[in-house]
Order: sequence, then C-alpha cells, then structure tokens
Amino acid sequence: LITGVSKPVSQIALGTAFYSIDSKEKWFELLDEYVNFGGAILDTARGYGVSENVLGLWMEARSTRHQIIIQTKCGLTGADGYLPAQNFPEVVREEITTSLQALRTDYTDVLLPHRDNQEMPVAGILAPLNNELANGRIHAFGASNWEYRRLTEANGRVLYRSIHSLDE
Repeated sequence: LITGVSKPVSQIALGTAFYSIDSKEKWFELLDEYVNFGGAILDTARGYGVSENVLGLWMEARSTRHQIIIQTKCGLTGADGYLPAQNFPEVVREEITTSLQALRTDYTDVLLPHRDNQEMPVAGILAPLNNELANGRIHAFGASNWEYRRLTEANGRVLYRSIHSLDE
C-alpha cells in the first residue's frame, strides 16, 4: 500500500535505466512479460536518458496506464549530481513537466528526489513536492539515496502532516 496511490502494488518493481528508443520493441517485450507476471511498479528517472519516453510509448501502445505505478525521480541537475539549492521549486516543476510529457500522462504515482542535498533544509525540499501533490501531478512522494536521519526528519516534521491534511 502506498498512501495516495489507489492501484494494487506489486511485490517487485522493475528498474528502467538505459532503455532506448532504438530498441523499444525489446523493452516493450520485457515490460509485457513483467506485467503478465503481475508486475505493477516501474521505476524510472529523468537521469535515465530516454527511459521515460519508452515507458510513455509502451503505456500508450498497450493502454496500461491505469494499472501501472510509475515511480520517477527528479533533481540530478546540480553540478555535483545533487538537488540544486537554487531555484529548487522551479527545477521540480520543470522536471515533473518534462517527465509527464515523456511519460505521456498527466500524473506520476510516486516522485522521488533522486539524491539529497544535505545543505538544504528538509522543509525546503518537501515544500515544492507538497505543492505538486496538492496540484495532483504527483500522487505520493518519497526519497532516493537519503540518509536515515533525513528521512526521519521528513517523516516526523513535514511529510506526515502534509499527507494527512490532504487526506482529510
């Protein structure tokens, strides 16, 4: 169960790094098999090249968007590969827009900041994610490559209240 996502969650997620348009039929076959075996979660990212584009084409061709949980990531735009401290809300907005266009959908089920920037306050990272949650462009968010203490801070201070206030 993922709070905010109404689709059944599979026990395993399929990573989609390095999918390519040139060999999309090969990837379509793999995705078809994954779904045939009960898979429902596809993990992708802006930093995975054109993987989101391949997934968007596949979901469109197979009419599978209603059963697939798309988990994508954002925020690898900083020079050091971490969340950019400057204009972070704008970066989130732009990256989600780009992801949604590539995925050929109007929402992503789960969004993860790809890497933490520990020089940014957790609240400053979560604020634009909460805005996207409220706008319906993402249905849930989490974190990728974060330290436990930062996850605890996010869950205890900002994320918990934000999700529960939206559910009421």
